[in-house]
Amino acid sequence: MNISLTNGATSGMTVALMSAAPPGSTVVTEAIGHHTLVPLATYLASTSRACDRREWTGAGSTGRSLREADIRAVFVQPSVVNPTATLMSEKRRGEIAEVSAKARHCLIENDVLGPWSRTSAAACGLRAGAARST
Repeated sequence: MNISLTNGATSGMTVALMSAAPPGSTVVTEAIGHHTLVPLATYLASTSRACDRREWTGAGSTGRSLREADIRAVFVQPSVVNPTATLMSEKRRGEIAEVSAKARHCLIENDVLGPWSRTSAAACGLRAGAARST
């Protein structure tokens, strides 16, 4: 598992997208998400596709939206510093990290509170990796 931490808002997103999603690839994001993601993905010659967050790991369709073959990266804003002012639970973050890991997607988590959170992608990803390796 590779985990890269960046900082710097749009510049950090740019580095993450350039690393995770080569030109021509697809980045899945929340239907209401970061305001610069769509133009940035377009500029980098990637495609962004909006999905309802519930489709990603919904019961009965576990990760349906995330299992599609053309996806290279998943972009989320899990803390309350997002357009919907909602907080993604630790359980949900873990589910998305696990589905993304199984599908071999890069998980890009834009979380301004990440360094202070036990539920960041890095923490959930490390726990998911540890669970698989035991």
